[in-house]
Amino acid sequence: MLHGQIDNFENNYIFIDYESVNAKKIVDSVLVKNKQFEFRGILAEPTSIIFTSNGLSASSREIYLDNSEVNVNLSFQRKKLPSGTFIDFFVVNETHGSKTDAVFKAFVKFSSENSNTSTWNSELYKRLEAIFIENPDNILSGGLLFDASRDTVLDNSQLKKIICPNKLGEPRCYKKRQSQGTYISRRKLKYW
Repeated sequence: MLHGQIDNFENNYIFIDYESVNAKKIVDSVLVKNKQFEFRGILAEPTSIIFTSNGLSASSREIYLDNSEVNVNLSFQRKKLPSGTFIDFFVVNETHGSKTDAVFKAFVKFSSENSNTSTWNSELYKRLEAIFIENPDNILSGGLLFDASRDTVLDNSQLKKIICPNKLGEPRCYKKRQSQGTYISRRKLKYW
């Protein structure tokens, strides 16, 4: 269950966008009443969502839900783009209750505190490896590795070693990970 509070969005529908297990896009909505909203349901697996409206909209970040009671505090702003178009912007101020989102927030904090250090490469590798070992079949692990594959901090051999620590470069290890539900393929992280 997702409980939410949002200012300046009274009597409007708030939407969440996410992907289902089979990568089908899902959109759900609820009416905001008294600055509160609630989404109910059971997730088959941890899922990342973004908040949107029925118009042009954006969210400050995705949040990660798992089968737990999650509380979120949002702010709403209507922004004017340089083109003159208005956009509904949702700012995620706080989240509580999701283990996956807590791991994500800890990773963001770790990155902001360490990305300018001389040991960033090795520290990033260790952190990603630990997250992947603890959460091998979680969408967050796949998402972080996908992001790392588009960056130049870690090279492909380091990323391969996180995915297949004992069989570096062996395609069967990657295929086994895919069959076990690892989200790397869903996030389009290619086998190098």
